[in-house]
Amino acid sequence: MPLLRGSSLLDAAGRLAAAQDGMLTWLQVRELGITQRQLTSLCRDHGWTRPCRGAYLLPGAHPVRGPARAALSARPDGVICGPTAGRLWGLDALPHAGAARPAAPDAVPEIAAGAKHVRMGEPAGRRASRQPAAPLVEPVHLLLPRAAGVIRRPGIVFHFGECVPAERCVRQGFPITTVERTVLDLVLTADRESAVSLLDAALHRRRLADLDGLRAMATGRWGIALRRDWFDLVDGRAESPLESRLRLLLADADLPPPEVQWPVWDGDGAHPRPEDGSEGPVGPAESTESAGSSSSESAGSVTGQRGRRTAAAGAWSPVPGPPVSGSPVPGPPVSGSPVPGPLVSGPTAFRRGRLLARVDLAWPEARVAVEADGAAVHSQPDALFRDRIRQNALLARGWRVLRFTWEDVVMRSAYVVATVSRLLAATPG
Repeated sequence: MPLLRGSSLLDAAGRLAAAQDGMLTWLQVRELGITQRQLTSLCRDHGWTRPCRGAYLLPGAHPVRGPARAALSARPDGVICGPTAGRLWGLDALPHAGAARPAAPDAVPEIAAGAKHVRMGEPAGRRASRQPAAPLVEPVHLLLPRAAGVIRRPGIVFHFGECVPAERCVRQGFPITTVERTVLDLVLTADRESAVSLLDAALHRRRLADLDGLRAMATGRWGIALRRDWFDLVDGRAESPLESRLRLLLADADLPPPEVQWPVWDGDGAHPRPEDGSEGPVGPAESTESAGSSSSESAGSVTGQRGRRTAAAGAWSPVPGPPVSGSPVPGPPVSGSPVPGPLVSGPTAFRRGRLLARVDLAWPEARVAVEADGAAVHSQPDALFRDRIRQNALLARGWRVLRFTWEDVVMRSAYVVATVSRLLAATPG
């Protein structure tokens, strides 16, 4: 019997799925009275997909919560972990889900202490050929106890290991690793650039208060011995993963930028920071890296945020305020025009003037600025217009500005290093 698009049966399925982030289990489908033939028609003609065995996603299902519910319907004893947990926590600097692809069995790294992992292939058999499981662009990561043994589920990456009660919680109805455990798991499976970018973003967005707890949690974890020094490279002032990678690239070439997110005023173009390391009581800042970047470029970054460096590791962390486990702390409004500068105290008090720009990486003595131009923001017409105004203002005050894209940093790193090196070498005096 054909299933009409506007039928009451389809409406009932939609209402039930809407309460479950667009997901229905196989049992719920059968209880709705949907026959095998109708289900095949729904998958073929109406956009239903099967992210894993025993569950279906309807059109418009939530891209993260829907598949996560499907995975938990198959393994209710699991805990959401890894990249899936990172997306549920709203962590920045994660790879684009739309660009990722399921890894080969031997390419999926383990993330739990002493864990074993299994990446499952596509289902086989006659039933699977009638109802092909639509492979997820990004599989769901589930952490199970070691005693669970080897399990085969397409669309799910299983990790086996321990997760103490202090390292798991419930978020949006999902059993999930805490934000600290999630960040640590991701760091232990990432390359240096990705790990530092993730930590930069977690501090900048105040997902983490500092790195002390993460360091303590990492003790004894597999892979931490090779990664412990990475914590010293973290700087939570960075406003995008591209900026983090660019900073690391230049540091590796013995060209470390003395300043990050450096404010330039229209007084004399460059000013030293106060002795406490802050920028003083500045107002809303107009950043050359516009706020509102995408997830790969630190969406919703907090601009004009004061910070400090921890004495133990030299890593930047936000002050004041506790870590945020839900929505990010709203930042100050970004104005389209420069703001009045603060009054600088000292032997001769003066006003800095108006804040013209906040450059990503700066060599203030040489008046050299290096900008990380993320395509998600800087390719927009309004952003291009603002960038030109700011750059002209910097040039008029003697600053020399270089701009690099993601492709430059990742694919043409030698060009980036050589260009910055030549400009610094050409600095008078």
